[in-house]
Amino acid sequence: MIRLLEFDPAVLSYREQPEPLTYYEGGRKRKYTPDFIAEMISGVTVFEVKPSDQANTSPLRERLLAFKKQYAEQGISYLVMTDREIRKEPRLSNVIKLLRYQREIVSAENKDIIFDAVGSDGQTLGGLQLYVHKQGVQVTQIYALISQGILTIDINQPINDPDAPIYLRSAS
Repeated sequence: MIRLLEFDPAVLSYREQPEPLTYYEGGRKRKYTPDFIAEMISGVTVFEVKPSDQANTSPLRERLLAFKKQYAEQGISYLVMTDREIRKEPRLSNVIKLLRYQREIVSAENKDIIFDAVGSDGQTLGGLQLYVHKQGVQVTQIYALISQGILTIDINQPINDPDAPIYLRSAS
């Protein structure tokens, strides 16, 4: 889950084990501490991670729905992520690959070369790789810009596919 939060350009910041939520069950006051809370571009989201085989079992399912309702009353989104969702391929492999390049520095000159090649209509990954290679720019610079949220590619599809479309991230 941390890898997904680290990579997601919509995540501005996150914390593990944030402040607990107080709730009542069977007339007793209880505390629940979610796994993560993230400040997203769209607002605050709380994440709970559960094994797939437990997420939909009673009474846990009812408890998670109650937490979702309580967070919604505070204007906070609540998502339960299962191990299957987190490990979904090829997304997980793509994120792991891209995280290697997250801190790679891309010079202004290399950015200009890549931005010119992508343009406003996008480009295929293979076409972009060929172009930047001819310009003397390392292909890793493309992955660095993807991991930094400057370029966008569908991480739910294999990112080694030369026909994968790649775009400049639009300013929102």
